[in-house]
Amino acid sequence: MWGGEWATRETVIGELSQVIDPRPETTLDLELLTNEFSRLDYEPELLHEEMDFSEVVARFVSAFYDAAADEPEILESIKIGLLRGIAERTQEQLQETRRQSQELKKQTSLLEQILTGVRAGDRRQLPSGDELRRVTDRFLKYMVERYQYLDFRGMGVSDRVALRLPLLDMYVPLRARVDMPIGETWSRHLQLAGRPLSKEEVESVGERLSEPLPVVDLLREHSGLVILGDPGAGKTTFLKYVALLLALGRGEEVGLPGRLPVLVPLSAYANALAKADIPLKRFICSYFSDRDIEGPFEPLLESVLAGGRVLLLLDGLDEVRAVEQRKLVVDKVIDFFAAQRKAGNRFVLTSRIVGYRDVRPSAEGLGECTLLDFDLEETELFVGKWTAAVERAVAGQTPVAARDAERERS
Repeated sequence: MWGGEWATRETVIGELSQVIDPRPETTLDLELLTNEFSRLDYEPELLHEEMDFSEVVARFVSAFYDAAADEPEILESIKIGLLRGIAERTQEQLQETRRQSQELKKQTSLLEQILTGVRAGDRRQLPSGDELRRVTDRFLKYMVERYQYLDFRGMGVSDRVALRLPLLDMYVPLRARVDMPIGETWSRHLQLAGRPLSKEEVESVGERLSEPLPVVDLLREHSGLVILGDPGAGKTTFLKYVALLLALGRGEEVGLPGRLPVLVPLSAYANALAKADIPLKRFICSYFSDRDIEGPFEPLLESVLAGGRVLLLLDGLDEVRAVEQRKLVVDKVIDFFAAQRKAGNRFVLTSRIVGYRDVRPSAEGLGECTLLDFDLEETELFVGKWTAAVERAVAGQTPVAARDAERERS
C-alpha cells in the first residue's frame, strides 16, 4: 500500500518523469525520493539488509525500461525524450558558442578603443601596432584569469573546501552615501557592518550624508572616487568586479567602455616607497613586470595614460600601517591624479574608515562615499547567488543542482 502512496505523490511523479522523458547529464534525486518515502513513516534502510533504497530505485528504472521494450508507444516516448534532451543540450552549446563569440568581439572592440585612444595621445614611446596589441591582449587576459573567481583567503573557507565561484555570478551591486553640502544635512542613525558608527568614524566621514546611491553611478560621475567601508564591506570585491568587466570588454555595464583597468594594492606601493622614492607610474610598471606580463608594459601604460583611457584602481590605503607612510602614499597618489585626470583617466581608491581622517586627500574632481550594509533584499539576493553557485561548483550545471540550490534557499 505504501508503495502506491509513494508513487502517487506529486514530487515523486515529477522526479520519476525523467525516466520517461530523460535528459542528458541528469540523475534522479535519490535524496528527494528517500525523504518522500520516509514521510510515509517507512524506513528505507529496512527494505532488506543487503539492499538500500537507491538499489530499489535502480531496479525500478531497469524493470520499467525492460517492460517498455514491449510497449511501442512508451518506448517511442522515451526515444523522443532522449532526442529532446540532445536537442536541448545542442542548443545550450550553441548559446555558449555565441556567448564566447560575443565576448571575443567585445574584447576585440576594447582593444580597438584603447588603441584609438593611444593613437590620439603621446606616441613618443609607442611600440608598433602589432606589439601594442599583443601586450594589451596579454594584460587583459591576465586580469581575467586573476579576478574571474572569488578569493576566499582569510575567510576560513578555502582551507576546508576548494571552491571556484565566478565573481560575476556572485556579485551583488553595492550602494553608498556621499558627503552633502551643509544646507542638505539631516539627522539619521547610520550603521556599518551592523553596528553604529564610532565617534572617530563619524569624524572621518562627516555627518552630512546623502541618500543611498549605486556605487557604479558614483564611479561614472567622478574623475576620482574614494570608497570607504568596514572590513568585509565589499571594497576590494568591487574593484575586482569593475576590473573584470573592463578586461572582458564589458565596461559599458558600469558606464566606462574602452578603458584599461589597472588594479594595484597600495600596501605594495608603500613597501616600494620604503626602499626608494619611486613615482606611482614607475611602481605600477614594475608591479606588473614582476607578474610575468610579457611585452613592453611601460610603453603601453604611458601611451594609454596619454590617451586618457586608464581606470586606475588603488586598493587598501588602510593597509599602509604607519601614518607618515600613509601620508606619503596619499601625496604621491594625489600628484599622479592631478597630473593624469585632465587627459580623461579615472581613479578609484579604497580604505577602511578608521585612520582615514589623518590622511584624507583633497583634490579637484575627487569624490568620496561610504559603503552601506546589505538590506534584507540584497542579503537574500546574495544568499541565492551563493547557494546556486556552490551547488553548480559541486554538482555541475544541472537541473538537479538548481533544485538543490532552491531547497537550500528555502
